[in-house]
Amino acid sequence: MVRELARPGVFFDLDGTLVREGSALPGARELLLWLEASRIPFAVLTNNSTRHPREVQARLASLGMPVPPGRIVASNTVLAAYAREKGWGERVFVVGEAGLREALEEEGFVLVEEDADFVAVGLARSATYADLARAHALIERGAIFAATNRDRRFPREDGSFSPGSGAILAFLEASTGVEALVVGKPHEPMYHVALRAMGGECRPCVLVGDNLLTDGLFGRRFGMRTYIVGTGVTPPSALAGLPANLHPAEDLWAVRRDLEAFLANL
Repeated sequence: MVRELARPGVFFDLDGTLVREGSALPGARELLLWLEASRIPFAVLTNNSTRHPREVQARLASLGMPVPPGRIVASNTVLAAYAREKGWGERVFVVGEAGLREALEEEGFVLVEEDADFVAVGLARSATYADLARAHALIERGAIFAATNRDRRFPREDGSFSPGSGAILAFLEASTGVEALVVGKPHEPMYHVALRAMGGECRPCVLVGDNLLTDGLFGRRFGMRTYIVGTGVTPPSALAGLPANLHPAEDLWAVRRDLEAFLANL
């Protein structure tokens, strides 16, 4: 049993941690069900901007992993809310997919091709050179340059990888000479939304992810007990060389074993 003063909460990355494309990764269902039975709150934090949180929730439920409403935090809705909070204007040009477009429209922004107040960049698997050239021109004319994340690649079901939104971002930063404002992991806007999803606090906060440059840095930056699994971007062969304050785990079964022991000592 966890003592009354402790209020642990567990954050999970999505792609490469809980799922790979259309399949649940080993131990994912069982770990979430154990947390639910133990009354330990958890939330999913994803840099993937292609799907709206509602679609992510439906996808996880279809894989036997129901996640409570409001416990899915995606970089697309974080960017949309941040843009509204900061007053970036009303007109946005999007280099991204349906999830990012939907999130921005729900915040009341108007999607445009010209005279944009800001450019929002996410993963865009059908983006063309013309799309990137238009984004480049708008940024050069003074539009705010924002992005969901810097993930350079994401894992596929067959174990290979595809270019991520960070690859698109690198193109535009190189061509414009302007550094984008990024809201997803490991940056602060995602952290604040994540805490709200967890009810305002967790003591301690635990993070489970697969990417050293996003999940690993996010957990270390905000003082979380952080597990890096070898089922996504970080290969199993690299787990032995992790920094001392990151906890290597071959898969989610290993995370559960260690987490049970850790929580029992709180």
